[in-house]
Amino acid sequence: MNPEATALYNRHPTLKHMLNRIRRDPAYFDKYQHNKELVALVNMFANEQLELPDGWDRKQDAVAKPFFIDHTNKRTTYMDPRLPLDCAQAVRRLSDDAEAPVPPPRPTTTTANAQTNIPEVPAAYNDKVVAFLRQPNIFDILKERHAPVGSSATLRDKINAVRVDGTLALDRLSHDVNLTILLSLFEQEIMSYVPAVESGRGASAARSPHSSPMASPGLGRHRVPGPHKRDFEAKLRNFYRKLESKGYGQGPAKFKLHVRRDHLLEDAFRRIMSASKKELQKGKLCIVWDNEEGLDYGGPSREFFFLLSRELFNPYYGLFEYSANDTYTVQVSPMSAFVDNYHDW
Repeated sequence: MNPEATALYNRHPTLKHMLNRIRRDPAYFDKYQHNKELVALVNMFANEQLELPDGWDRKQDAVAKPFFIDHTNKRTTYMDPRLPLDCAQAVRRLSDDAEAPVPPPRPTTTTANAQTNIPEVPAAYNDKVVAFLRQPNIFDILKERHAPVGSSATLRDKINAVRVDGTLALDRLSHDVNLTILLSLFEQEIMSYVPAVESGRGASAARSPHSSPMASPGLGRHRVPGPHKRDFEAKLRNFYRKLESKGYGQGPAKFKLHVRRDHLLEDAFRRIMSASKKELQKGKLCIVWDNEEGLDYGGPSREFFFLLSRELFNPYYGLFEYSANDTYTVQVSPMSAFVDNYHDW
């Protein structure tokens, strides 16, 4: 209901990112409380007609920016202490809702599924990850594609933490590079994974977080295939066959990409944009990290794409912003039009 605040919020993808994190975990407020966009947004709700609370004083710093001193708690802040502690309109709305007749509860997906023993398919990405990692033989599955799972006790501990604490642990470990790389290798399996239940009435009610996801009635102990997974995989195979038949990525020449870790985005952009169409189509990709010896048998390329995507889709660059649904999918930001060469990027 504050047009100025709404306009500021929509102008800054970074502000959206910060607020989303603070709303999920208020502890992030301490980290972001000095950010100028966040300070400006919060101060738009202050009532400057009021006197400062007892024990507060207003000063200006060296660049004439106002700040506030809390003499009682001996601290300073850029945020105006004259902020409303409630919202009269919200209170009225809650009061109106309380007087309105309450409709009877509709059967939820969980209730309906319990009657038929069909598992509820997780919708959010975090829930999908947790369901995938709670398979009883998950470590065998992970080790087949990512050997460090078998040798790294730290990584196994993080996986166990997610299995036990669910999405809370996943949020806590969201910036862990090793876990993120591991999950990226199983992206397709995670997105298509559907937990299954035991056949028989009421069998799913007592399942613990560590118990085995069972198959739906009539399918024994095999996992239920994800919806449309077969069609997607067939299209993917057909797509790769067409590329291979036309010689895409087959060489014999290599398309070498020399990149510096500290300038990953700029180096990749400059090299790719200067390459010819034939180089990009025919050349076999070979990533060469600056000052790092080694041959690219897939590992450097996989790490390159992981780091590149993390940089390119970072909302701080203004090209993309988090979608309305969650902070794991992004969409093109309206602010990208103000970035130089944004189409090329």
